Amino acid sequence: AITLYGLTNYYSLRKVSYIVGKDRLNSLSVQLSSMLGQSAQFLIKVAHTSATKEPVVQFLKTGRGEFREGALTELDKQYRDSTWVSMELVDSAGRRVLRSGKSSVNVSINIKDVVSFMHLAPDSAKVGKIYLENRTMYYPIVAAVNDEKRVLGYIISWKRLESSPKAVAQLSQLMGGAGIYIGNVDNSFWTDVIKPVPGLPFKGKLSGQLVQYTDAGTNKMVAKLKMVPYTNWLVAVQFPEKTLLEG
Repeated sequence: AITLYGLTNYYSLRKVSYIVGKDRLNSLSVQLSSMLGQSAQFLIKVAHTSATKEPVVQFLKTGRGEFREGALTELDKQYRDSTWVSMELVDSAGRRVLRSGKSSVNVSINIKDVVSFMHLAPDSAKVGKIYLENRTMYYPIVAAVNDEKRVLGYIISWKRLESSPKAVAQLSQLMGGAGIYIGNVDNSFWTDVIKPVPGLPFKGKLSGQLVQYTDAGTNKMVAKLKMVPYTNWLVAVQFPEKTLLEG
């Protein structure tokens, strides 16, 4: 009877520990998604503000030189640091009509493909998918420029996605040793935030449920997928099951 009691007590404690661990994983995935979403919200707010300025609207609408300088000034405002590699104004067909002199890289991703996937409504902005070009990860911040309800074109800023291994390790440590992945909603690209990866180490859906799987090293793992607000991204957070049980 004592042995049976001990086993029952052990499995009861294990179940409670696992429930607490799941709550912790849920909480961390929500926090990380929110943090990334807040950053994206700031980026698109700046882009959206510039997209409503009269010189930008009129230059796309008329092409007249008198609006060129004002439109260039708004493109220059998108630049923050060296990770902002290209700031440009394109028409509704995706043709570039103006580019900031602060641009340093000619990102050759097809603009029509970028914009069509985002389904931007007039007077809106969003962070687009992550793309890989010449071994470098980039993502666009896109704001629609419109005349009343007609989209005239877009302000598109390309930003390099980069994080140092040290910064990622520190974030992981703060999160209790979590593994972090960021990827596109269509699963076309995934990264561990340092480099591209072939894909997630598990098959997961945005069902709100935790995903349990065994990794390549036969370790039992638990993961959670979340949408990142204002973007076309997903974020995945994973832990070894042992870590969750230890609390």
